[in-house]
Amino acid sequence: MLGMKAYETDEKELIMEPSLKWAGNPNIIVVVKAFGLKATLQVVDLQVFAIPRITLKPLVPSFPCFAKILVSLMEKPHVDFGLKLLGADVMAVPGLYRFVQVFCCHCLLNQTIVTNNWLMHPYASVNGKRTKHYHTSE
Repeated sequence: MLGMKAYETDEKELIMEPSLKWAGNPNIIVVVKAFGLKATLQVVDLQVFAIPRITLKPLVPSFPCFAKILVSLMEKPHVDFGLKLLGADVMAVPGLYRFVQVFCCHCLLNQTIVTNNWLMHPYASVNGKRTKHYHTSE
């Protein structure tokens, strides 16, 4: 976490905007199947930058001190990573870096819908059944 903004309001709520940066070298193996071919890729040098707005409201006297938590993204998160195929850096191929970054980030953000800056997961599992989950503002 690089920093945090906190907002003072007249409501019984706490609004925070942490600036989050995470970088690591995870050992993520992805198997890609396309056109009858199977390839094993390794994700390396993963970096994620995001600025979420976290609202805790209403504040209450008993633990955990709030009744509801709302999370929204102030801007589209930045995700950067490298890919290795058979130990070779795939992202070094000219023109491929930008294509892979845009394609993968687009697919990732389609899994998690960002509308009007609200972060929503489109499906939740309830009693083993897939149901749509929507955020309601109030």
